[in-house]
Parts: sequence; C-alpha cells; structure tokens
Amino acid sequence: MRYAWLAGFALFLSPLAQADSLDLQLSSDVFAARYSSGLLGKTANMDFGFQHHSDNGEVATLGLEVEQSSGQHDSLALGAQLVGIFNDYDDAAALALGGRFNVGLPSAPKVRFGGHLWVAPRVTTSGAEDYLDWGVRLGYQALQRGEIYIGYRNTEVGYKHGVDFEMQDDVHVGMELSF
Repeated sequence: MRYAWLAGFALFLSPLAQADSLDLQLSSDVFAARYSSGLLGKTANMDFGFQHHSDNGEVATLGLEVEQSSGQHDSLALGAQLVGIFNDYDDAAALALGGRFNVGLPSAPKVRFGGHLWVAPRVTTSGAEDYLDWGVRLGYQALQRGEIYIGYRNTEVGYKHGVDFEMQDDVHVGMELSF
C-alpha cells in the first residue's frame, strides 16, 4: 500500500512540470492513470503510470518514450518502462519495452483508434517470469484538447510454476486531456 501512495503522490506532483497529457481510465474494478510530460524535449516523453485493481493490487510505471507525430491526429511512440507490481501473491519489478500508437480515421478525423503494448521477458524481470500489458481503444475527440474513449486492457504477470496473475482484463472508459 505504501507504493500505491508513492505513485499517487508522483501523479499529484506531475502537473507542476510542463504537461503534455493526462489519461484516465475507469472500469468496475480498475482505476488507471498515465501522465506524460514533454520535459525532455518535443519528441521525448517521460511517463508516470498507475493501475489500481480493487482485488488484484497495483502496477506503477515510469517510462521514457520517443514520439513521432505525422499530421495532427497520428502518433507513434517507442520506449521503455520501469514497472513495479504490487499484489498479494508476490511483488515484482520489470523493465518492459514497447510502445503505443494513435491514429485518426481519414474519413472522420475526430474518431481515433489507438493501442499500446509493453513486454518484459524473464531476463528483464525480478520476482516474476514475465510481464505483458496491451490494450486497444476507440475514441472521439470531443474537444480540441480532450478525447473520450472506450477500450480494452490486459495486464498480466507470469510467476514461476505456471501461475499467471491478471492485474487487469476488462473493458473500460476513459478520457485523455492534453495541456
């Protein structure tokens, strides 16, 4: 629980920096937030993420991404995340590689499709065998700097002896606000 408060505090302090975006997700059992800051320049982002599942624990992330935008609505980011996993089964840490994308539909530019994938095999995990976080979403740009969306996210941690612990596996609603 101490780590959950630390991650929440980091998210609270983040707006004091030069902000880029705040992404909030909500489902019946999960609250997730991701704050992305352009502190490192126009194309490099530092991300702070947090997931809380009412029964399955927390996941906190600190990431560094290089982002490329093509046009007003399309973006692709690649990078790495330090991941902390805190649950009743066993705490773990990982270095995950991956990225995310967001594209506007050509015929309806306010409708956007996006997704992310972060993977950590055994060689970059401690206390677990592997880590996988992936998701997709379909959004609508309701405001110039605000998108609402519906999505699906799956976050799994694989432990020894074939035990897989699902930190999240459900549909959610969310909003992403840009500053």
